[in-house]
Amino acid sequence: MRRAAEAEEVDVYGTLWLVERLLEHSIINKTQAHVAYERMEQRGRRLPWAEAHQRIDNL
Repeated sequence: MRRAAEAEEVDVYGTLWLVERLLEHSIINKTQAHVAYERMEQRGRRLPWAEAHQRIDNL
């Protein structure tokens, strides 16, 4: 899907971007974000986990 979107020149955003926007708009808090990432990791999602958690802490 990402390749198709890029071929159509559509902006593409990922999970890290989405979680950070949710945090910035106070839709979720940092604890909820960390828990969400932990659940994603347990279910086999592939992301740079250390970076993801660090980015939450840096916000």
